[in-house]
Amino acid sequence: MHSRRVSQSPLGGPHSIDTGMAARHGQDEGRQPRSSAPSPRDAKRPGTYRRGVCHFFNDRGHCGRGEQCLYHHVRSQRVHARYDMGEHAASDISIDLKGTPAVVISAGGTVRLRGGIPREWEYFRALNVVLRAVDLRAMYDTDLTGEWRVTRRSDRSGSEAAVLSPHADTSIPAFTAEAFGHVRAVVRRLPGEIEVARVPPVQNAGGR
Repeated sequence: MHSRRVSQSPLGGPHSIDTGMAARHGQDEGRQPRSSAPSPRDAKRPGTYRRGVCHFFNDRGHCGRGEQCLYHHVRSQRVHARYDMGEHAASDISIDLKGTPAVVISAGGTVRLRGGIPREWEYFRALNVVLRAVDLRAMYDTDLTGEWRVTRRSDRSGSEAAVLSPHADTSIPAFTAEAFGHVRAVVRRLPGEIEVARVPPVQNAGGR
């Protein structure tokens, strides 16, 4: 995996990012290695998956790794994300998912989640990818169409989660104002086309 340094503009200000640039350096997670044969180590772990969708399977309809493939053999499904970075280094960052206003990140450290985000899997998955930039995650209990909550990624129990209103905006303190420059850099690296395909749960061969 390679990394890419994102440089500021000559004025020190941001720019608007759309899918063209973001898709080039922000391909969806779990990019498939360019090898069609499983390595000996992979062959010992049939049924074990990493996060991500197999690009060979999607591009060609089959994958030479078969059951030893470390990526999911499901059809790719992507959500278009647009990142408006504003004109200045202290400008709010606005993020739309499929044309729906979803998140506003302010220079003061507040994340505002917009009311009206559809309670659908593709939005839920895409929202979680976006919220990684501010160390937050969305969650729901059993009903995807029911109550959504947002909490810090370190809060595994969800005890500190804030309930997202389906109609009004919900604001959450997420970081210090001093960290806004870092947040902007992370947002610039987010993908413009977010992979949202549902994948089967990991199967543990050892019964753990």
